[in-house]
Amino acid sequence: MDLKNDSKNQHFLSQAEQRLNALNPAAKERNQRIYEFDLIDRERYFLKLKSDRGVVIGNTLSLHDLFSFDVLGSSFERYNFEKLFQGYESQNRILTQDLLRKVGTQGADIGKEVVNLFLVKFLNFLRNPYSVKKILNTFPPLLSICPTDPIHLDNFNRVLKGRKPHQRHLCAKLDISEDEYIVWLSVIFLLLTPLGKADEDFLSEMVKGLFES
Repeated sequence: MDLKNDSKNQHFLSQAEQRLNALNPAAKERNQRIYEFDLIDRERYFLKLKSDRGVVIGNTLSLHDLFSFDVLGSSFERYNFEKLFQGYESQNRILTQDLLRKVGTQGADIGKEVVNLFLVKFLNFLRNPYSVKKILNTFPPLLSICPTDPIHLDNFNRVLKGRKPHQRHLCAKLDISEDEYIVWLSVIFLLLTPLGKADEDFLSEMVKGLFES
């Protein structure tokens, strides 16, 4: 699997999901905006709207090179998780629309939509840079896994040892250690890469197993 992608501005809440909540959904994508709030009191869940105009979706809930695990020298080509994320993000609008349509129909089977939307929401947790410590505590068994497929192993080694000139700055901003950052990236890789023979990733298997148990 080729994970080379030139995207630098990387969203930790996908633009696809934000556009479902745009304040001007009829606008062109580059002009779509979303409301942004300050959290004033977490215990009482008291929020304050920052601006009546909202913020441009293309520039919000993102950080430069957040998921880049190997930046290739002066060419600034990079390896990141954008292709892995896009496999989930592409389903978001269709699943949401199908669910909203079906809930108004008596007896409609909404199982597929519920499971897959839960999967997308769980991915939001997994890629949230402000929850790194909680994510590492949630998936400790993954820390002992290493891919055996040569292609996956090559990508995994890039995650662990690749060039990350942004790493120190990001870790200071997120208040995490550089080791925690690398382990977090490795957990994302192991959960989203189809390592098994069935061509399904650990995250999908885990969520489906939860619902089908």
